[in-house]
Amino acid sequence: MVDQDLQARLEVRGAVESMIKNLGPIAERKPETATKGEDFNALLERARQIFPASQAAKDMPKVEGGTTFADLLQKLSILDGAIKADFAARNYAETEEYNERNRQQWGRGLLDR
Repeated sequence: MVDQDLQARLEVRGAVESMIKNLGPIAERKPETATKGEDFNALLERARQIFPASQAAKDMPKVEGGTTFADLLQKLSILDGAIKADFAARNYAETEEYNERNRQQWGRGLLDR
């Protein structure tokens, strides 16, 4: 079972990836097309809540009024990188904790013989 924190992080990551996948082809064909930013702003706010340590999410400005598909895709790509970095850092930390527990367990086991 996935805990709620992980579920929320996966949900935001999936939403960002889906927006990039869906917006990418359109942005390539018509990068200067204007669009509103409400959906992005809502996703950005959610990302800031779910990934509070992400400086990239904190620094990213909301879309005020409107933007272009190219600009929106750029913002999404930065957010995607920040989310991937968070997952990588968490995975690294969890692996280090796991390895340390194993070192302690096996170290004690060898000394008990």
